[in-house]
Amino acid sequence: MRLFLVVLEREKENQVKKEAMLKELKALDKGTGAEAVKAIKDFALSWNSIGHVPREAKAGLENEFNKLLKDKLKAAGKKEKEIGDEVFKMKIEG
Repeated sequence: MRLFLVVLEREKENQVKKEAMLKELKALDKGTGAEAVKAIKDFALSWNSIGHVPREAKAGLENEFNKLLKDKLKAAGKKEKEIGDEVFKMKIEG
């Protein structure tokens, strides 16, 4: 029981971290080009390194994160057909 509570507490801490990262990603504006795409990729790596969140929060956080990634990649100049591949690569690289 104690281990479960420790894991749950860690997941809640991770949720708070990811919610803060969503706010940071919304504000991220690195312009266009390779530097902007690299900043977005670095952000995705940081997101992936945080760890698990509570099950009930996971889908909402991931959906919002993926939408923001796509929006930021589009703003950085990526073509629509490239964006899905970029998001997929960011997920598996993390």
